[in-house]
Amino acid sequence: MRELDNALVKFFKESSDNLGDKNIIKVSDDLKMKKVAFDMYKVYGDHYDCLWKLEDVNGDQFLVRASDPQYDYSKKGEWNLSSDYDARNVTLFYKNTPIQRFSSSDFGFESNDLNIFKSALQDQLDDEGFVRDVLASQPKDKFSSITSTHPELNKYFK
Repeated sequence: MRELDNALVKFFKESSDNLGDKNIIKVSDDLKMKKVAFDMYKVYGDHYDCLWKLEDVNGDQFLVRASDPQYDYSKKGEWNLSSDYDARNVTLFYKNTPIQRFSSSDFGFESNDLNIFKSALQDQLDDEGFVRDVLASQPKDKFSSITSTHPELNKYFK
């Protein structure tokens, strides 16, 4: 059964549009990237802010993630939760837009409690009051940017 789970995870990551799920991407005209050194690039939209190495594969150019990020990523509808490499922070995303970072120092969770904390956050996403409070706690400019980019989030304030 474990092999089936691994195959399904691999399939969904490969078919995902989220750069956080990718370790190799084909270079195309619409890919936004910035050269930072020799053959190393940063790719816009990669919320892990990794370096990517340019490689030639059978005459086609690909960017390959230069490091294998050790993070934990979960999804609930349009909401994503991602923890950092040290398991000290959890970031809440809406349609790949970062909304709020929850730090272990502020919320008192240890790295070994990270999955419990993330699970509790994920459960809270069903609570409109919680979502409204998280959105309302953003600085004014960020709140305006989020709600103009994702106007459907205004439903929490009606």
